[in-house]
Amino acid sequence: MAEQQNNLLWTACSDGRVEEVREALAAGADPNARGGPYNTTCLMVAAWGNHSGVVELLLSTQGIQVNAKSECGSTALHKACASGSPASLALIVKSPGVQLNERDGSGWTPIMCAIGSQLDTTQAVLQMAALPDVCLDEDEKGRSMEEIAYRWVRKLSWLVLLSLSI
Repeated sequence: MAEQQNNLLWTACSDGRVEEVREALAAGADPNARGGPYNTTCLMVAAWGNHSGVVELLLSTQGIQVNAKSECGSTALHKACASGSPASLALIVKSPGVQLNERDGSGWTPIMCAIGSQLDTTQAVLQMAALPDVCLDEDEKGRSMEEIAYRWVRKLSWLVLLSLSI
């Protein structure tokens, strides 16, 4: 029964259905339930979809693990950055204990995921770069933010954005 509840919660989070999420949590579903091909948490899947109402509800739930990692080592903040989800990102960065510079399985921090994304993540890059504690140093292989921007997605616009925010 608990597994079915958790599956329903994860699906509701994935679809952004706030009232169903609220009901599932009230019925005892685990806010840190996991699902999908990469074993992502409810918070991760909601952040990826920029379902800010669900993200806000989950973050207000006792016991939520904001820094939990997927099988790929990503956190909810990585997901929000990589998908260019500004509303969800803004909520997550305000969460107590959130790790702004945690590295995923590829050695990338959340801002690196925003820079290296194929999606429009301009707002995510700007939001993260504006935070005083976000590390804008090199990745684990010695590549600068500028090199990541150019090498991975050839977004010359990132070079301009980064130079303005550094």
